[in-house]
Amino acid sequence: MLQHVLLGLLAPPLLLLALSPSMVALLLRLPGLRALTEPVPAQLLFALVMGAWHLPALYDLTVRSEPVHVFEHLTFIAGGSLFWWPVVGVTSAAARWRLGEAGRVLYLLFGTVPADTVAVILMFSRAPFYSFYVQAPRLVPGVDPVTDQVLAGVVLMVVGKLSYLVAILEIFFRWLARARAEEAAPKALASP
Repeated sequence: MLQHVLLGLLAPPLLLLALSPSMVALLLRLPGLRALTEPVPAQLLFALVMGAWHLPALYDLTVRSEPVHVFEHLTFIAGGSLFWWPVVGVTSAAARWRLGEAGRVLYLLFGTVPADTVAVILMFSRAPFYSFYVQAPRLVPGVDPVTDQVLAGVVLMVVGKLSYLVAILEIFFRWLARARAEEAAPKALASP
């Protein structure tokens, strides 16, 4: 789970932060990408990726097939990149529908729902969902498949929330700095 959180929630905003405006313009030339980076499609696609790969049949397939496992990881990165696109600096500036500070915070809060849903299901389950882990050897004695599943839910909830919290704090402090600068500007012009 930690690997999936890193691929879907932590790495994508860092990848997007590394893009220059010219790189974003080049990416947006890809047919259909601009439409997918708008807030509603980005949210829906990320929710689909998050939910689908945690369905027992698909998840069990990923641990039995290396090509499917690689594809799963690529979709976590792609879905996460689409999700973070409307929020992160240079990519959000290239969006048709630009979100203000409040809009970005609401977008991020709404974006916690898919991961939180998966996390809550995992944390409060009393039966293992994934047959692979029922049969896998125990790496840590005493950690049975249900406990492992609950811990995976906790990791998704806690580590995932940290990425959102950092982004929301960054948005808040930028807004606060801009508001203070705007407030100070008339005073600076009025003083001799």
